[in-house]
Amino acid sequence: TRSFLLLFLLSTLIACAQEGPIGPQGEQGPIGDAGQKGLEGPPGIDGDAGLPGLDGELGSDGKTIYELYQSLYPGYTSSEETFYKDLMLGNLLIDISYELYGGEMTSISNTFFKGEILTNDILPTPTKRAMLFDGWYVDQDLKVAIEELSALTSLTLYAKYIEDPDYTYPGCTEEECTETFDNFNEPDTTYQTGSFIGEHDILWHYTEARGDQEIDGTALILRNTQSASLSATISEGINSFKITFQRAFSVGDAFLELYINDTLIDTSPISNSNEPNDYIIWEVDDIAIDGTFTIELKSGDRQVIIDNLTWTPYTQE
Repeated sequence: TRSFLLLFLLSTLIACAQEGPIGPQGEQGPIGDAGQKGLEGPPGIDGDAGLPGLDGELGSDGKTIYELYQSLYPGYTSSEETFYKDLMLGNLLIDISYELYGGEMTSISNTFFKGEILTNDILPTPTKRAMLFDGWYVDQDLKVAIEELSALTSLTLYAKYIEDPDYTYPGCTEEECTETFDNFNEPDTTYQTGSFIGEHDILWHYTEARGDQEIDGTALILRNTQSASLSATISEGINSFKITFQRAFSVGDAFLELYINDTLIDTSPISNSNEPNDYIIWEVDDIAIDGTFTIELKSGDRQVIIDNLTWTPYTQE
């Protein structure tokens, strides 16, 4: 029995030693050394081959610079010797200037190669209010169109326009409408041809006119030629007309002619004085033209200064 108890006690102590409570966690040990670098992997697979390059351009078949230039600009017919002289002296460029007759251009190409064939397709296109561009001409009278022009020297081209049938002309619906010429801007002492937008957004065209004198503020002077004129196309019709005018500068009798739709309506009284404030107010009544009309003033054989062009729209009595 004693031996049994000793054996039981021994086994119990062993069991207690094996199943005793867990002790507190010990401190963290130091970080271990880094491992060795791994072996390099095998090389990757080669990529696909690239696309073939573009074919090069054909050569010039041994053409000389002179022959190449003539092939590009066939209007150049000078000799090879002259060509190389032009090339060395920088004479293969020409300048083109443009007479727009009141039109506008947003971009202007005015330098071309000598012998280049000029057409309306490659030249700039101007725009003009109420008008459509009808091509470039080589003369001021607009009789010779360029068609295919071989430009060999610098020159001036002249714009031609035709009326835009779809344009709606502005007008005035007030009881009395007046053009003051405040927007007329030709202050030099030389006569000019052009246009300006005046009161009521109306576009006025002038030929042989200047604006270096005043009556009631800015005024317009028409030259003493039959070509000198002022005109506009206006909607809403016209019943009556009035204008302030006076002879300018030269001696003699000055007068105006009033045209409506190319028909002479009346001729003004004569002004034979250019003294300050010695003006004439000319009135024309009972014109009675409905709808859109064109008004035009022409000077006689004396220079005339005009201001405050007034009209009343058409009203049916």
